[in-house]
Amino acid sequence: MINIFKQKLFYRYLLSYFVAFIIPFIILGVLIYVNFIADLQKELEQSSLNNLNQFSELMDERKKEFTNIATRISNDSRLNAYHLNHPYYGYEAVQELAKYRANSVLVDEIAIIHHQNPDKIFTSGGYHMPTTFIGRYNIENLSRDELIDFISQEHPQTKVIETGDDLQYLAFIQPIVPNSLYPYGAIMYMVNNQQFDSIIRNALSELSGHIYVLNDQLDILVSHENDPNLSKEHLDFEMILERATAGEDIDIEGKKYSVSLVQSDDEWSYLSIVQAKQFLDYFKGTLTTYLLVLLAVFFIGIIMTYILSKYQYKPIDLLLRKVKQTQASVKTDQVNELNQVLVAFDQLNQDKVSLSETVFKQRPFAKQQFWMNMLKGDYPDESLMNDMARSLQLQIDKAFYFVFIIHFKGKQVQPSTNQLMSEITFNEMIGYGIDLLNINDKAMIVGMDQKHKSDQSTFIDYVNETLKTESIIVVGSMVEGVRNIHDSYIEAMVAYDYIHYHSEGSTIFFDSITTPTEQSLGYLKEEQLKLLQALKQGQTIIAKETLAEIFQNLRVRDRSLNALKAICFDVINSVVRSLSEMGVCLREETFSKMVDFVTLDQLEQQLDLIIETTCASIQEKMQNENNRIVQEIINYVNKHFTDYDLSLEQIAEKHHLSASYASKLIKEHYGVSFKHYVQELRMTYVKENLRMTSKPIKAIVHEVGYMDVANFTRKFKKEVGVTPGQYRNLNK
Repeated sequence: MINIFKQKLFYRYLLSYFVAFIIPFIILGVLIYVNFIADLQKELEQSSLNNLNQFSELMDERKKEFTNIATRISNDSRLNAYHLNHPYYGYEAVQELAKYRANSVLVDEIAIIHHQNPDKIFTSGGYHMPTTFIGRYNIENLSRDELIDFISQEHPQTKVIETGDDLQYLAFIQPIVPNSLYPYGAIMYMVNNQQFDSIIRNALSELSGHIYVLNDQLDILVSHENDPNLSKEHLDFEMILERATAGEDIDIEGKKYSVSLVQSDDEWSYLSIVQAKQFLDYFKGTLTTYLLVLLAVFFIGIIMTYILSKYQYKPIDLLLRKVKQTQASVKTDQVNELNQVLVAFDQLNQDKVSLSETVFKQRPFAKQQFWMNMLKGDYPDESLMNDMARSLQLQIDKAFYFVFIIHFKGKQVQPSTNQLMSEITFNEMIGYGIDLLNINDKAMIVGMDQKHKSDQSTFIDYVNETLKTESIIVVGSMVEGVRNIHDSYIEAMVAYDYIHYHSEGSTIFFDSITTPTEQSLGYLKEEQLKLLQALKQGQTIIAKETLAEIFQNLRVRDRSLNALKAICFDVINSVVRSLSEMGVCLREETFSKMVDFVTLDQLEQQLDLIIETTCASIQEKMQNENNRIVQEIINYVNKHFTDYDLSLEQIAEKHHLSASYASKLIKEHYGVSFKHYVQELRMTYVKENLRMTSKPIKAIVHEVGYMDVANFTRKFKKEVGVTPGQYRNLNK
């Protein structure tokens, strides 16, 4: 065995597989890594964005709740200005206000202010002057005037209130009445910012960063900061919002930060700022696993590269062995191993070309076989039929078809006529010539788009002009679709029986056979003739279909009882006469059942049984006859294959067949063409004489029927692989 490690070709395979593996491995590894990181970052950013959305929706719900409370308070008569300022009812109003505060889990305090008297602030604990209100909550970032100005707003406002107790309140101002152009007062809700801390913290998950809620003036309303490396003083919120809206990251002090932004309808901005480097740290364990998997895939790829290279080279080793056996004169150490394989493939390509030429030569036979099966009604599967037609370049998509037969009275169909009739195109109609058993006949299948009798006649006239010979043409009716051409063929065969009553140059149409008198009586002559013709050819399906058509016509058409009986007995008489002509004898019992019919169904059933039995017998006889003819042809060829002038035409004429039909019979029975069969006999004869005798090669070639020795030598080498001389030396 050849040592693969000593062969250059093996290392070429190894290198090529390694390159083919490593380049996609690196590219895919990098792409997957980059996309993996990007996807993880997007996933975290999306999670943060979803949390911001939830927080935004929560704030919107609370603001709607504050608006609803303001509406209820504005409609509550116990909290109007009169009751609030009344010495007695004022106490009840304060208690009612305390109930509103208690019903809201977020609100720490609710205050009511009337614009006519801004110096009184009513809360759930009583009423206060602005200074006492500031003192009660230890407010540090608002003076008395600033507080009065804030609570006197006629539109919704929000402000952060800072106290000396290190607490921050988010104060919401809601006018009374809400959405009114002229509110008479306002409600202030105070919410401790710690209420939002647990909610806003979830938006960062386990990352470090800052989250801010900004109003339309970019004032910070709520914040959560847990990144010690990021100072609020370095943040330019106007720039950050602009970059976040464009979907871009920001750079702060040389570090890259990812920004997520949600904006509400009232122009509040919910902003998260996270250093991008954290994403890698967050997924460090996942990335380590990915790199380990990548490393494992790399080593597996190296092993597979070696295994594939080894097994890929193995067929080369086997091919080299075959090359050595067939090319004994070539020394391995003088010829590159790949060149030897290329030589073998070159020989294979030559054989392929030869095979293609053979297939091309057999295409006419395949076309004949296809159309003959269609004429017999032996349909293949629909898809198979279309595939066969495409491969044979046959057009079977015409709407209508008809068949006509040309009878060259007393003359054999000439090769030139066969060539002219192989395919004829005229006025968007196309016809295909078919060889028949009778050497004096030629059939043609014609496809057309329109069902016009004038087009049918025009095409036949064109064929007559093209052939320029005197003949009789019989024509079947036009049928719809290619799958019904057997009906037209049977009709043409029916009309064929009338050629003896017409002179050369005549055209006999099937539908012109019936006389007007027969038509007026409802006589089924056309159908009857089709039945008898199908019966003679042993076509069971067509015969049964025609019989069913006859009896269907008898059932539905209005006829007198005598006319009906006459037609039935005429059908019986015609069938019996045809059976007698074909040598088929009916038993007395069968004949009696047929004649003594009582109903049409009974007669149809009896005739159907006779048709099935007769057609089976006819088909068997035809097959036996074909077998007999083929055996006679083969016996003749086996005896005369050494004759120089042996030809298919000579044999066909001897047996009263057309050359194409004789070739078809040989191909069907032996699977090879006539030419190939004769060549095999001659090759066997030559090889036997080369081995067993010492006759000169030229004499052997002449004995077998070849005059051109050089031409035979080329054929011999093409088939055997060596010249006749080399073959003799190798087989001494």
